[in-house]
Amino acid sequence: MTRKQLVKLLEAKGYWDRCDETGVSLFEYGVIRNPSNNHTIYCYEDPRGRLFFDWGIVRIDDVKEAVNQVEEDFFEGMLTSRDEYLKNLYPDALASSIHDINSYNLYFNENCDWDYTLNTVEELIDSPIPDKTYPDSLYIW
Repeated sequence: MTRKQLVKLLEAKGYWDRCDETGVSLFEYGVIRNPSNNHTIYCYEDPRGRLFFDWGIVRIDDVKEAVNQVEEDFFEGMLTSRDEYLKNLYPDALASSIHDINSYNLYFNENCDWDYTLNTVEELIDSPIPDKTYPDSLYIW
């Protein structure tokens, strides 16, 4: 599967981000969500250009929890406050916030195994969501 094919598949399956194009969210921010079921796919590109993927369930409450755990310098660097940041979270547009938090402290990626590649990422999209252990602050069903 190519990057372009993956983007088309994700868009057809309901993955999107109101902040940017699907491909930009996945390959630049490293995350894309399906707002209808909160299924989130993470992407990591290694120094050799190989792509690896993992997944999780990320709801708006999970992002709020992560925001409440970051230090004040996170908000100073973004020229905002914790309250303003929380006020501007929208359930359909969380990919950029997940990216921001991951860039700061890897909160959502800390348990990623990166077991999937471009050849196997389709399994993440089409299969039922398997059990997976995450930090206590993330609710997985």
